[in-house]
Amino acid sequence: ECEEKLSPFLKGCGYNVKKDVVFVPISALTAANVTKRFDGAPWYSGPCFLEVLDLLPACDRNHNSALRLPILSKYKDLGTVVEGKVEQGTIT
Repeated sequence: ECEEKLSPFLKGCGYNVKKDVVFVPISALTAANVTKRFDGAPWYSGPCFLEVLDLLPACDRNHNSALRLPILSKYKDLGTVVEGKVEQGTIT
């Protein structure tokens, strides 16, 4: 049911649902199908959530280029502290 309702929305956002999206049923309350496969859903025979994450391709990053760090947030509690994700380059 979730897959049927989410697929048209994801297609409208530009995702190729057959190629780019993997639907994995999990339970955050009981951690079912998060770290190991769950036998309680006979209709699902795919990998668990961590197995799907392990199968994702690694991002290619150019470590020799100039540093690109998009800033996500800024704090001024103890001086100026910025938070972001390194997109390319390295911090030494």
